[in-house]
Amino acid sequence: VDGDVQNPNGLCFDAPNNRVLLCSTRDNSPIQAISLEDSSVSTVVNTTLDILDGFTEDSDGYYYISSWGDNYVYRFENDFSSFERHSRHAADPADIFFDKHNQVLAVPIFYGNTIEFVDLPQFVDNYNEEYGQNQFILHSAYPNPFNSKATLSFSTPVSSMLSLKIYNMNGQLVETLVDHVINAGEHNVIWDAKGLSTGVYLSEIKTCAGVTNSKLVLIR
Repeated sequence: VDGDVQNPNGLCFDAPNNRVLLCSTRDNSPIQAISLEDSSVSTVVNTTLDILDGFTEDSDGYYYISSWGDNYVYRFENDFSSFERHSRHAADPADIFFDKHNQVLAVPIFYGNTIEFVDLPQFVDNYNEEYGQNQFILHSAYPNPFNSKATLSFSTPVSSMLSLKIYNMNGQLVETLVDHVINAGEHNVIWDAKGLSTGVYLSEIKTCAGVTNSKLVLIR
C-alpha cells in the first residue's frame, strides 16, 4: 500500500467503488480509502475525531465509526459529506458490527468485556404540512443492555406535544416518562427501571410526526 496510512484499525469494504475504507487510532483521524485496483491511498474526508476504531455500514448505506476519544459511535452520510453523533457508550467502543437481520449495531466495549446492542435511529416523515419536510428522530437508548438506568435521547425540529412511554413485551404500559409539549432540539430522558425484572422493554415516542420505538434490554 502506497500513501500515508498510520495506525489503521477499522476497515470497511466499499464494493461499488472497489476500495477499502479505513479509520485510524490517532488524533484527528482522516477517513481514507485504499484502491483495490492499484493500492493507492486517498483521503476521503478529514475529521477532528480522535482514536477511531470500528467501521461498518448499514443496509441504507450509512457508515458508522466508533471513537475512543469521546466514547461515541458516529454516523456518516454515504458520501461522507456530514456526520453526527449516533450513540454514547461506557468506554472504549471497539470494532463495531452491523446486524442486517435485526437492524442492530453491536458495539464491543474493549476493556469491559461486554457488547452493547444499539437499535439504529428511526426516521418518521412528518406528515403535517406546517412543518414541511422536517423529521422527528429517535436516537437509541444508552447503555443498552443496562442494569438500572438508561438514557433515552431524541430530537425534534419543532415544538410539539410528545409522549414517551415504556411497555413490556406483552404490550402492557410500564411507565409514562413524558406527556407534554416539548421545545425543539435534542432531549435526554432517564428511565429508572428499579423494581423491574430482567427482560426486553419497548420505548414508544409519539408526536404529530408519528410513532416510533426502540427496544431496551434490562439485565439484572
